[in-house]
Amino acid sequence: MAADKMEFAGVRRRSRTWTRLRWPLAFAARATFPSREYLCVANGAGPVLAAAAARAALGREAPGKVVSVGYCGGLDPTLRPGDLFLAARVEAIGQKISYTLQLPWSSRPVRSGVLISMDRVAHSAREKGSLGALGAHAVEMETAGVAAEAERLGVPCYCVRAVTDGADETFAIDFNRCRRSGGRIDYSRVFLRAMANPFQALPQLIRLRVRSWRAAEALGEYLADCRF
Repeated sequence: MAADKMEFAGVRRRSRTWTRLRWPLAFAARATFPSREYLCVANGAGPVLAAAAARAALGREAPGKVVSVGYCGGLDPTLRPGDLFLAARVEAIGQKISYTLQLPWSSRPVRSGVLISMDRVAHSAREKGSLGALGAHAVEMETAGVAAEAERLGVPCYCVRAVTDGADETFAIDFNRCRRSGGRIDYSRVFLRAMANPFQALPQLIRLRVRSWRAAEALGEYLADCRF
């Protein structure tokens, strides 16, 4: 389960076959590997859309495990862009509930700890600092929704994330103001806001895009050979 199909780019490049699925979601595909098969589903940012994706996938298939994958922001200053992070516990900010997750195994170097999952982008270094003070190591937007559906159906849940922005970084664009009413990010709004501050926003967007591709590659490498 991811927010955007780009987060599956590394999985797709390493899969033996990649088949698009016509499901009522933003994106769905089946990826096969020598020893496993993944259903790759993306439905937009936030816990509501993530939960809807999980319900749709789990209602059509009977997977043995659910994995929330994608990007995250670092709250621990030692987590840097490109690092892999496994969530051992997810704190759903706003819902006042937490979920204990399973941890996959791999010989690749990874970090693990507490993940904050909330329905907004952690926009500034100041906000990340406040979240980090709660004892969390990373932040994202979908895993709480995925974990809730997995718990409801009694399916083991995992979370594998790759860091795209560090704890000391502030976005020039407030992506929260670029979300539609349903939660998805409207990239036309991102473009308009970038044009209002091009000298700061455009280089940052390009850097974020490059980091996102590298993060997707790191996720693909990990998911290709880890054990659940």
